[in-house]
Amino acid sequence: MRFEVEIGGRKLVLKRGDITAEEVDAIV
Repeated sequence: MRFEVEIGGRKLVLKRGDITAEEVDAIV
């Protein structure tokens, strides 16, 4: 499972396990 996060016009594809949902919330 993977999800994409758009930050500053950049699209990051994160693999599940590399980063937690909480960390994603923190950077978004």
